[in-house]
Amino acid sequence: MERRTYLAGMAGLIAGTAGCLDLGGQSDSVSDEPFSSYTCPPEGIDAEGRELWCSHTADADDRELVLEPSVEQSPNPSEVRLHLTNESETSMRFNPASWSIWLEQSGEWRALEQTWVGDGFADLGPGQTHEWGFEEVIELINDRFDPEPATYLAAIATPRGSPAALLRITDD
Repeated sequence: MERRTYLAGMAGLIAGTAGCLDLGGQSDSVSDEPFSSYTCPPEGIDAEGRELWCSHTADADDRELVLEPSVEQSPNPSEVRLHLTNESETSMRFNPASWSIWLEQSGEWRALEQTWVGDGFADLGPGQTHEWGFEEVIELINDRFDPEPATYLAAIATPRGSPAALLRITDD
């Protein structure tokens, strides 16, 4: 009789902890919504009065500046690069350290706390592209933040507005 009690207890323990095991699926906190379903800026983001548009939306088709990620989704933040392309016929001077980042987890957006303010300038000629690593952009804003699994909106402020791009850091 003790053996049956032991086996029943073990079965209950296994069944009770099954939901706690990581079986390699996507975290519930990271959205699996396609980017095409997001408005831009997504609801819940305060763009602080800046003109902000996303490269994945139709609004970006007639824009002279486009910000795009090298990959839309990756478990490794170091694999993601952000490309700002000047599709106009004139050069533009801008601050390459003037970024804002928001992240969405469990359906809620929050701004990445700004602990660092970068300064400088770069010129972007017609047809030229400037590139940053996603981790580099994070460090320009907050050097204490390690990118965690989430959907991110990255935007850079320029004299011509703030092009933005969605990307997703996933679980391994």
